[in-house]
Amino acid sequence: DSFGARPTLKLSYSHPPDASTQMAPLLRFDVSQLPSTAHIADARLSLYLVSSSDSERDLRGQVHGLLRAWDENSATWNQPTDGESWAEPGAQAEGQAHSEWASAAQRVSEVESWYEFDVTEMVSAWAGDPSSNYGLIIMALAGDSEANVTMDFASREGTTLALRPQLAITYSYPLVNY
Repeated sequence: DSFGARPTLKLSYSHPPDASTQMAPLLRFDVSQLPSTAHIADARLSLYLVSSSDSERDLRGQVHGLLRAWDENSATWNQPTDGESWAEPGAQAEGQAHSEWASAAQRVSEVESWYEFDVTEMVSAWAGDPSSNYGLIIMALAGDSEANVTMDFASREGTTLALRPQLAITYSYPLVNY
């Protein structure tokens, strides 16, 4: 099933890996209004953790840029769009479905908290080449507990506007002398 219209983004980790329980949310922000000459000084993805399947467990979240188009209403663990398949389920194929570049892995455990990921390098690439913006994927790595866990972050469909995913970009661009 596609989770595109749900009020939460589900991120899960299972050990050993189990494709039937793994989830890796996809997001895309429109950054087409950035000037192509912009110097991206800082870009931060902020996600609000609404709930966890177990308050005693954790995982590590890591952001990668996506390398192919996908459809919010039909993307699943097995397909980016109707009638197409990921190179590996869950867009896990590095260099084919997602970029080698990754944000620092961040421990996620505290419910009702914000988590911030530095995505400056990825947003810089999008500003220089807007056609390369296929969005991003959040992948789960083992946490300190190395236990099975699912985390629910607020999505853009969430009822509380202030808790929806945010992308904050600080940039400058050269002044033109006339």
